[in-house]
Amino acid sequence: LFTDDEVHALALSWHRLDPWPDSVEGLARLSQRFQTSTLSNGNVSLLLDLCKHGPLPLPFTHITSAEEFGAYKPAPAVYDGAARKLGLPPQDCALVAAHLADLKAAKARGFQTVYVERPQEEDYTDEQVAQARREGWVDVWVGLEEDGFREVARRLGIWQQPDSTG
Repeated sequence: LFTDDEVHALALSWHRLDPWPDSVEGLARLSQRFQTSTLSNGNVSLLLDLCKHGPLPLPFTHITSAEEFGAYKPAPAVYDGAARKLGLPPQDCALVAAHLADLKAAKARGFQTVYVERPQEEDYTDEQVAQARREGWVDVWVGLEEDGFREVARRLGIWQQPDSTG
């Protein structure tokens, strides 16, 4: 079906995913004022490759993997370890994610939460999404029609959208 080289290339395709169009600029803005970090169940090698792939490197100030804490999200040890790594109490950390289960777990550990809706990323049903809204799992909700990480930077007062009237 596939040659060994093709299987190897397919296995490594996760290392070459393109970032969302708003991610590089939005993260660069956020990194001007805050420590920014990955927090992924992917291993460090994968995260480093992802940060280097694409038109520009992703400008995180830290690379953090759940593997560093011997657990996977949504285990509390991952969120607690990430806050410790940044040298911050959890209430001074914000998790920005496109998955409500991740945000619910981070909120339970004391994090602020920012949901960036992405097409075809959320596993939750419409009812579960409504429940997340009702129960306040998310402090800042960036909708599909908004501009992802750029919008997060705007809402935090880091960047204003250029005037399109010219």
